[in-house]
Amino acid sequence: MAHRHHRPAHRHAYRGLLAVLMLCSFLIITAKPATAGLDIVKTANSAIRAHQAGDRHEALALYTLVIDSNELNHGEHLLTYVYNNRGALWRDFGQYDKAIDDFTHAIDNRPDPVSYMSRGNTWVDLGDDRRAIEDYTASIRMRPDYARAYNNRAFAWLNLGQVDNAKADFARARQLDPSIENLTMD
Repeated sequence: MAHRHHRPAHRHAYRGLLAVLMLCSFLIITAKPATAGLDIVKTANSAIRAHQAGDRHEALALYTLVIDSNELNHGEHLLTYVYNNRGALWRDFGQYDKAIDDFTHAIDNRPDPVSYMSRGNTWVDLGDDRRAIEDYTASIRMRPDYARAYNNRAFAWLNLGQVDNAKADFARARQLDPSIENLTMD
């Protein structure tokens, strides 16, 4: 007899458990994302402050939070800035493929000379000087007075053994910014 009375209790327990699971599933499905209500600009500023303070892991986490929130619209300068900064962190961590992806997202979002130069620097890290030159050239097209882009492109030319191109870029970099340190090719 005790066995019979025990079985209905299990049925009620299973039904109760099933009801709890269904409720939890409903809550998970209908819940807002973890980033809902997040002040995205404040979070981006916190990421920038952490980055400037040298807390690279915290900055990376905050930049990722901003990007994953999908609260910034395509074409917004802040989104480009965040992608570019996160790309720089990935590069610092030696995660070159992730850095390339972020710099590419920055460029796709809103092309700017810094993103092209940053991606060019990462191509150099990966040993792809031809792609680096393409990005440095794009950076220079957007900002013809960008001395560092000329300087970095000169080093990529040297890596490819194209000394005349390197000399011309070093000279242009020095002309634009006499304080820039580069090789003298005299």
